[in-house]
Amino acid sequence: MKKVKAALPLAVSLALGLQVLPISTRTVQAEAAANAAHHSAKVEYKRANAFLTNVANGKAKEAKRYFSRSLQSKMSEEDLKTW
Repeated sequence: MKKVKAALPLAVSLALGLQVLPISTRTVQAEAAANAAHHSAKVEYKRANAFLTNVANGKAKEAKRYFSRSLQSKMSEEDLKTW
């Protein structure tokens, strides 16, 4: 009987924990997604700032490296300086 009494709190805790787990998992996933989006926005802000700083300082070659390969092939450094 003592083993059953000792196991009862564990069983109740596990049962309650399993009921709360899906809510916790969704919360954790939502927070992770929000953190990833925030991090991505910070990275993109830094990239845009670096690009514009290079353009403003006349460093077209450095600025051009932020372009996609397709855009790099279509826009020359001279075009970027004119822009």
